[in-house]
Parts: sequence; C-alpha cells; structure tokens
Amino acid sequence: MIIEIEISKFAFIVDTISLNTIALTSKTAVIIEDFKLIAQIWQSILEGKGITVLKQFDNADDIENEIIELVPDIVLLDMNLKGKVDGIELTIKLKRLNPTIRILILTMHDSINYMNKAYQAGALGYIHKNSQMSELNLAIDTVLSDQLYFKSITTE
Repeated sequence: MIIEIEISKFAFIVDTISLNTIALTSKTAVIIEDFKLIAQIWQSILEGKGITVLKQFDNADDIENEIIELVPDIVLLDMNLKGKVDGIELTIKLKRLNPTIRILILTMHDSINYMNKAYQAGALGYIHKNSQMSELNLAIDTVLSDQLYFKSITTE
C-alpha cells in the first residue's frame, strides 16, 4: 500500500512538471489581415504548429496598444490593409512600443524596395503570399527564433 501511494505522488509530480513545461513552451500569435479567408488559413497554419492565435484584426488603425497588451510571440502582418495605417507604419509603431516584438510581413509586393522598408521598420521577416507552404513554415520558425527571414519570389 505504501508503494502505491508513492507511485501516485510521483505520477502527480510528473504530470505537474509536464503541464508546466507545455505552458512555458507554447507560443502565441496575432494575425493582422483584412481578408477573412486568408486570416483563417494563417490561423490554421499556426494552430497546426501548436501556436495559439490570441486575436485577429482586419485593419491596423489604433490597435498597436492592444497588440502590445496581448504580448504575442509573433505577429503575422499583411503589408496592405484597409484603413489609414499600412503594415510598415504599424511595424514602426509596434517596435517603438516593444522593440523585441517579432513581426513577419506577408505581402503581394515582390520588390526589393518594399522588402527594405519592412526591414528598416523593424520586421524580422518578409515573405510573398505566393510562396510555398514550406517557405511560410520556415519563415515562422525563423522569426520565432529571433532570426531574419526575407525572401522574394524573384530570389527563388
């Protein structure tokens, strides 16, 4: 009987450690995309990687404080959004409020000029929306590792 009690105590301790480890390693994201279908696809991709999506926004107007309060591990951000603020402007605002925020810009723009603007604004990643799924997964993983990922369709 004493052995059974010790085993159940041990099992409880192991379960607690496992749950705490999972809680510490789970990642979170915010999506900012004005097309609902695209935002839902991005959410499915993130959730498939075990990343919890905290919130989706369909524009960048006056949302920077709310995003900072959510403290996401990564922000997936469309370059062109409806409203007054575009992805570059929002990146600048977010980086001013939290210099360590990780931003991955997804866009239809395939120009070095836009890529440079994203980099100068403080984004850690830039990927074309016409990229392969494997490229998006690599970009997400790279940005979550605090490394730069800038890829143009013309460089593939």
